[in-house]
Amino acid sequence: LGTPVLIYSRERLLSNIASLEKAAKALPIPVRIHAALKACTLPGIATILREAGLGVEVMSEFEYRLSRRAGFTPGQMVVNAPAKARAFLDRAVAEKVALLNVESEDELEVIDALGRRIGAPVRIGVRVNPPLGGEPPRAFGGRGSKFGFDINSGDARRAVKRAASLPGVELMAIHCHAWTRQYAPRRYLAGVRPVLRFLAEVEREIDRRIPWIDLGGGFGSRNLLEASGREIADFLIPVGEEIRRLGGHRELLLEPGRYLLNDAAVCIGQVLTRKRNAGRHWVLTDAGSHILPQRDNVEYYAAPA
Repeated sequence: LGTPVLIYSRERLLSNIASLEKAAKALPIPVRIHAALKACTLPGIATILREAGLGVEVMSEFEYRLSRRAGFTPGQMVVNAPAKARAFLDRAVAEKVALLNVESEDELEVIDALGRRIGAPVRIGVRVNPPLGGEPPRAFGGRGSKFGFDINSGDARRAVKRAASLPGVELMAIHCHAWTRQYAPRRYLAGVRPVLRFLAEVEREIDRRIPWIDLGGGFGSRNLLEASGREIADFLIPVGEEIRRLGGHRELLLEPGRYLLNDAAVCIGQVLTRKRNAGRHWVLTDAGSHILPQRDNVEYYAAPA
């Protein structure tokens, strides 16, 4: 094949799925797992995810089309994104996706109009941003962000109340994606608790139960998580207990990407040269930042082969 080459391990991907499903089954509430397709948009990976029995989370019409080609039905899809093209919304509504998470007032009104036009309410969630205490490292979607509605400002409460009043939508979920690359279960739970408090309060105000709690993803890579002495169950079990205390029938939705796919991939390169410079020893390969994207939320580590 030549180098550099990126290879995914089907065996490791299936192992990661199994570890997440095992943890989910230990919870006192039903759990739906929708793999975040943005973590890898290779058609073969999408097919493996579908064959493993997962749902899928998509952020664009490209991901939607890819998922459909891989065999996912609209009823297996959660649609997210802070902004969605009108043609994409039209298709998602017409084909009846499982859940369409709303992130702006304008979007809510558009979806309501689409639901009234087709004569069937659209299943939606409202994305909310909890207070995280000064936006700690790896917070995702803090106060005033482009994502969702802020809880403390009152914007989230207004959005939920508006959604509950509209005939063209069916308010099914509160959605929150508070973290990225999270390896601390206590910090993760600290982001979930204000969401559940908000849910309980707003349900009383609208006199209606919102049955689904969509917590997105944000978990770290499985190999790094387990190297730190933690497991995915350390995150999910406390969350399941908190949700159980709300009472009534509840379902938890998860949208993992990094946890499932990160350590299932390896980029194989070859050493091109070695050098010393000012006392530092360098090993230079053909797989560098010109091949692997450099972003704040990307993790790489090197291993000899």
